Amino acid sequence: MRTLFLLLCVHALTDFQLQNGAMWKCKMRSGSRRWYHWLTAHALICGGGVYLVTQSLTVAVCEVVCH
Repeated sequence: MRTLFLLLCVHALTDFQLQNGAMWKCKMRSGSRRWYHWLTAHALICGGGVYLVTQSLTVAVCEVVCH
């Protein structure tokens, strides 16, 4: 239960606090010609947060790929 709570907190932090306006706008296909760079950066930030909570590289990589 503790891990789930921490993962939810990390998700809130990475999706709202650690994502600036440019990333939010440009990670959408219609927002920028290089949307995949912004989306990859966002996914890596989220994966990093998951790694900090779980200490599992496998789970973190799954988060990046699925995000």
